[in-house]
Amino acid sequence: MTESLDWIKEAACLSYPPEVFFPDSQDRVGIMVGKLICQGCPVQSECLDHALETREQHGIYGGASEADRRAIRRHHRGNL
Repeated sequence: MTESLDWIKEAACLSYPPEVFFPDSQDRVGIMVGKLICQGCPVQSECLDHALETREQHGIYGGASEADRRAIRRHHRGNL
């Protein structure tokens, strides 16, 4: 399966340095900043879907931190 990543061209994060989206897992302010940028992104859902599908382990994708994505995966496993 080859996923099209054309949506990335529209991502709000392209206007920011990558480190904004890779704060330390204990940096609550840094995580909040990344999530706030994602809130206004036109491709937020595509980004989150990509991160869940590829099991991204680090960073903020689609407004979700690593911990958020783990919780989403646990929730989905519980509903299967």
